[in-house]
Amino acid sequence: MEEKKIQPKALSMSNTKKEMLEAYSMLLKKLKEKREAELKPEKKIEEKEQKEVVKVAETLSSEGVIKEIGNLKLEIGKNLTQLSDGLEEEVNKFCEQNLPRYKRPRRLFFDKVPRSPTGKIEKPKLREKYAGQKESFKL
Repeated sequence: MEEKKIQPKALSMSNTKKEMLEAYSMLLKKLKEKREAELKPEKKIEEKEQKEVVKVAETLSSEGVIKEIGNLKLEIGKNLTQLSDGLEEEVNKFCEQNLPRYKRPRRLFFDKVPRSPTGKIEKPKLREKYAGQKESFKL
């Protein structure tokens, strides 16, 4: 396939206004094509980035996301247990240094305290929940 080369018409004094407009429009077309060719590398880069994003999105399956969420939950749980253990140790140290023996807590636990709709602690529910534990300490 041979490319047709568009050659601008030679302007002469006898050219009409129409011929000059045709030559002008041809030059405009060439300039537009040149600008588009210059912009193509930018478009190619954009297209390449879009393809990479699509590849990453395709590799992320729902199973993979669920697995990652599970791993994060496990890691968070481990970190929280380490924090609670450290906190318990710090509280025990503080109590040993600042409280007489009879005022020190026998045991520390971190749990949600049952509250009423008005925000008050519901002591009967606490007694029900921890009544069995009291008997185990007597052994």
